[in-house]
Amino acid sequence: MQSFLAPGFEAHRASSTLRGVRTALLLTMLIAGLAIAWWWLAASAPPPPASAPSPTPPSATTTAPPPSIAATDRLPAGDPLGTIRGRVVDDARQPLAGAIATLVHDSADAEGQQATTGADGRFTLFRAPLAACAVRIDAAGFCAAQLGDLHPEQAEHHDVDLGDFVLRPAVLCTGLVQTGGRPLAGAKVTLRPRLGEPGAPLPLVQRTTSGADGTFHFAQGVPPPGTIEVTADGYEPVPARELEAPPRLLVFELVPRARLRGRVIAAETGAGVPFAPLWLVPLDSEPKLVMASGDRGTASLYTDRDGHFDLAPPPSPWFVVETGGDGCVPTISAGIENKAPLAPLELRLARGVTVIGTVTWRGDPVAGTAALRARSGWPVTLAPNAFGADGTFRLPPCAPGTWLLRVDGAHGAHHEQELQLELPGPLQLAIELTAGAPLIGRVTGGGDWSTVVARHEHGQLRKGLRQADGSYRIEGLAPGRWTAFVLALGNDWHSVASNQLLAALPHPEVRIDGEAEVRLDLQSPTGQLGSLRGRVGAEFAGSRIELVRDEPGPRRIPPTLLRTDVAGDGTFVLDPVLPGEWVVELRRDGQATPLRTTRVQVLAGASAECRFD
Repeated sequence: MQSFLAPGFEAHRASSTLRGVRTALLLTMLIAGLAIAWWWLAASAPPPPASAPSPTPPSATTTAPPPSIAATDRLPAGDPLGTIRGRVVDDARQPLAGAIATLVHDSADAEGQQATTGADGRFTLFRAPLAACAVRIDAAGFCAAQLGDLHPEQAEHHDVDLGDFVLRPAVLCTGLVQTGGRPLAGAKVTLRPRLGEPGAPLPLVQRTTSGADGTFHFAQGVPPPGTIEVTADGYEPVPARELEAPPRLLVFELVPRARLRGRVIAAETGAGVPFAPLWLVPLDSEPKLVMASGDRGTASLYTDRDGHFDLAPPPSPWFVVETGGDGCVPTISAGIENKAPLAPLELRLARGVTVIGTVTWRGDPVAGTAALRARSGWPVTLAPNAFGADGTFRLPPCAPGTWLLRVDGAHGAHHEQELQLELPGPLQLAIELTAGAPLIGRVTGGGDWSTVVARHEHGQLRKGLRQADGSYRIEGLAPGRWTAFVLALGNDWHSVASNQLLAALPHPEVRIDGEAEVRLDLQSPTGQLGSLRGRVGAEFAGSRIELVRDEPGPRRIPPTLLRTDVAGDGTFVLDPVLPGEWVVELRRDGQATPLRTTRVQVLAGASAECRFD
């Protein structure tokens, strides 16, 4: 009996064992799946906020983060923008509720945000651009202030904590602007704070204008110390007034600027020219020669029916007055100094002759410029008048007499023609530019130089490209004396500076007499310029190195190519430099006498060492 039941019992026991193994495997897989899901959720959660570690009491094992850096004050992980937060307080470090924080920036990838502080004075501005930005705070009874130069892209997790943003109580600032004891409306009033410590909030500059009764007020004015400035068009400027204490009623008396009175008359009859346009041209210094353009845009004002005018000078040290009119020669005054007593001005308008014409090359109209220069009398040159692709030009009326017309077209040779202008005019011309002479040659020497420039003795330029075999060709050279040189390649500062200096060097010359081909071989500018370097004491950091020549050197050297600044470690480099002997001066801004002086010989293709004994 036992032998008969044993096989069935063993089979039943094996089946039970198999079911147990399967159940265990299913439980194991379920637990593993739950563990993976938990791990994935934990990995995708935002990282804990960065904050300074806070001391933990000995009895505590964990510390909850302070409310100011709670996880809800952060952007989700991976957001490309930043967060700016802080606490607005008064002078006593008490929190200010209801203050408005505004994000100020120039970035286009985020909109300016605003947030209102709670009872604890805290605010959070999300979506700050990863670039320079600022935060402005406004609160009732306090002076609006701003903190700038914030860079979320440099902060850990792109999160900027401003800490306490201190607002100062505003002050009421009122005043009166008057002239001759009468109220003056429309005066511009500017209230400025005095600069404080770097990195501290700075009260905003406030501006307003005086009303019809001459009064002005700043309800939430900048607290002292600061300055207040009042200006008005047509009135002499007054010095800014220092505010060291809360101001009382401020009174400003403005003095009218002296006005310029005069008359525009007809040169032939002496009668006043009615409604003649007038242009005021401000100048920084006394002019030696100012040309009348005949076209300065919208006129500043017009004369009355009798040709009289009464105008307020522009706020500049010097100025000139230009006038013109339909069919009259543009006339300009001599330089007028603003500080000097303004004597009556008389401008005489003469009838002129208008020159109009068309310019063609090989039968087609071309663009370019046209100008006239007087052959005798006062050396007057009309400003070049540009004309478009239709080839037509119209010059301002000119006084009768002998004039030289110069036309420089986009193609063909420069054209010059003597004109005898007679009233009544106009004089109409049809100019066909000649092909001119071609200049050919070869550029030898090292360097990657691609452009060859030919310059006429009267200033016209023609350009050609250096080919792969070193040859070049320039078309359209008019008769006269020409010089040619090669330009450096590139638009970087060093290349531009090198080209300006190369243009000032002496160059080979050729004479063009007709339209026959002329050959001129050129050397590349490699090695034609030098450089200067040296070192002074670190105490001279920020000073300036200037080059001066005892004898007149090449013309057309911009002053920026003759100076450089001393670096923080006392070193300086000036590159490029024209070869020759230079006086090197070490200077500070605002000082007329140089601190140190020495002489240096700069050689072409070499770097000269400068030492101050």
